[in-house]
Amino acid sequence: MNLWKLSAIIWVEPDLYRESPSAVVMGKIPIGGIKLGPRLHLLKIRHPPTGDPLRWNLWEKLTERKINLFYLTTVCTNTHVETAFCILQENEGPVWDLLHSDGRLKARVRLVPAVGPLSIFPHQYSFEMFGLSLSALGKARIPLHGLASSVSSLTFLTDYDLLDSAAAAMLEFLELPSGQAPIRQPIPQPAENPEEIPV
Repeated sequence: MNLWKLSAIIWVEPDLYRESPSAVVMGKIPIGGIKLGPRLHLLKIRHPPTGDPLRWNLWEKLTERKINLFYLTTVCTNTHVETAFCILQENEGPVWDLLHSDGRLKARVRLVPAVGPLSIFPHQYSFEMFGLSLSALGKARIPLHGLASSVSSLTFLTDYDLLDSAAAAMLEFLELPSGQAPIRQPIPQPAENPEEIPV
């Protein structure tokens, strides 16, 4: 089934998935693991599709302040580009001060507080796994703030306080290795002496 048609069915016709997602497939899909990420803040900035120096100015200022980005996606249309990225909760103050220092930038940015990433790995290049993941979140009434795919994992961004519920919803059709539970990623800590960290 075409991926876009599948997404339309999931969101427009939820009654088709009223039963547990595990009923849609024979048995459960084996995976390597589920990782639950730290508490983050999501920021979305909307800007014109071309010739916008404001976005690059933001990246330069974040780099100057040594603020790491933990999630980065871009959606492009004919009229605008929306870039979404996450920061640690401890960086909220410096980033908010940065946004307030430029009225044009502040007007284009929307903040979604207290989100968390849930990653499934490996994704096995499976559209079925992707569609059932969206269906499971929708069935459990868990909001989806963003999603991304890497070489090996699918990452869903939802409310941080609902990460455990999201993992439970996924496990209705996914099967972890025997004796394994979802992995809770610790909050990254700044290094006391970066020069001593082996590369």
